[in-house]
Amino acid sequence: MRLAVAYWLALVVVAGASASNVVPSSSALEAARNADSPATWQPSWHRALKDDDVNRLNDKLFDEPAWRIALTSFLCWIVTSCAVAAGIGGGGLLVPLYGLVLGVGTKRAIPISKATIFGVACGNVFFIARRKHPNANRPLIDYATVVLMQPGELMGVIIGVLLNRFLPDVIIVVLFVVVLSFNAYKTLKKGIARWKAETKKKMEVVKGTRANGVELVVVDDVKEKVAAGADDEDAATTKADPCTCSDGDAASSSTVQNGSSETKVADAEVKAKHCERTPELQRMYAEDAVQYPVVPYVALSLMTAFLIVYSLLMNEVFIDDLDNCHPAYWPLYWSPVLVFGAIVFVCARQNIARYNRKVELGFEFIDGDIQWSNHTVRLLTPAAIAAGVAAGLLGIGGGMILGPLFVALNFQPQVGTASTGFMILFTALAGTVQYLAVQKLGWQYALWFGCIGAAGGQTGQRIVKRLIERTGRPSIVVLMLGSIIGLAVLITATSTAVNVAGDAKDGESIFYFDTDIFVCNE
Repeated sequence: MRLAVAYWLALVVVAGASASNVVPSSSALEAARNADSPATWQPSWHRALKDDDVNRLNDKLFDEPAWRIALTSFLCWIVTSCAVAAGIGGGGLLVPLYGLVLGVGTKRAIPISKATIFGVACGNVFFIARRKHPNANRPLIDYATVVLMQPGELMGVIIGVLLNRFLPDVIIVVLFVVVLSFNAYKTLKKGIARWKAETKKKMEVVKGTRANGVELVVVDDVKEKVAAGADDEDAATTKADPCTCSDGDAASSSTVQNGSSETKVADAEVKAKHCERTPELQRMYAEDAVQYPVVPYVALSLMTAFLIVYSLLMNEVFIDDLDNCHPAYWPLYWSPVLVFGAIVFVCARQNIARYNRKVELGFEFIDGDIQWSNHTVRLLTPAAIAAGVAAGLLGIGGGMILGPLFVALNFQPQVGTASTGFMILFTALAGTVQYLAVQKLGWQYALWFGCIGAAGGQTGQRIVKRLIERTGRPSIVVLMLGSIIGLAVLITATSTAVNVAGDAKDGESIFYFDTDIFVCNE
């Protein structure tokens, strides 16, 4: 909370000195409406990809005042540390940070923010990709859900960006505030409910311990038992039975040590149940336990490569004068819908078939696992598309939409955060490459703030991991997510309202609908 307050105060202090760099002119805003980039997740209230013909690739970062660089770097580290802990990139906070504190203006701030988020995602994924699910022997990232949701979200972005270019700024501002305020409210409400449930569970454990005089000991390593004075026979009972399939159920990683024969009998029954698994079921457990599954990484990499090529194509890197007068413009514009739609269909069928087979074989699911069915796909796919529409229309990163969505789906908080962070890596990569290719992003800015973002990602993950381990409250992640979204709404809405008010004062129509994108003027 103190970090958030410090960040807000810093923006307010520097705002006066940087006002000339913050509020773009009406002509600049109008020029920015020509942007066409469904892959960049750019803050759409300024639409700043094709802002001018200036080549920014070789802009020198250290030509900026030293105090601005130092203060911006420090605040960037704070923002990214907090954002990554909640499973988001933090673009809603980084854009005003760079525009106000660094003083580069909003248009230049957008590509820098994208490079920073890519750095954040790299540092984040380096940490979370190695971690295991807290309650099962599988990766923390839910790859099956990610591969289904990512193309669905990107389909929605195509629609969202089109609406972004058509709708006036004032409507987009209102939608931005309404959608994210609702997300913040629902997320905080869910976080508070989880917090209360965790408190109740802790109280029940304490009461049960006092009533029975039983000491609860979590056994993660046989050596810990030996060091605690347990004899060799007891230590042997804690080792995994050779015939178990290492499914990582919580019951197999912790036990109540009270010296009774009943506990040992219960352990024997669990192990016997594990030994009854068929070879096919054992194979499924083994496949789920693979830390770096090849298929999801290949699929997401191919989607990202397609997205980069598509974005460069639509920004006239390969074909000159590719505008709405070109006969190939609209077929090319909607081509990702066919590609990503096919991927969603294939992934959905595979997830349903695999889930049904698991049920037939007696796979033991845990809380937070998705029960894949046609009904589930009919819920998740429109939700992913709607998240993409909101992201493309409102110009926010996927994390601020998907994070609350995963919370609403009752994902285990750490799993939802990790899955969202993993998805951000690929969208941020596509956006960063695009901005560099069209020379709207200086490589020095990208390298410097990308590295700070990576450091912030590492810091945030370690802090939240220690908090959860120390407090035993995964709800902390949910509460942080809701708080950061709320702060982003406050800062972004304030900054955008100032810009819209400036346009209105200059006599510009704030309710202008840009229909030129649908009409060839040649």
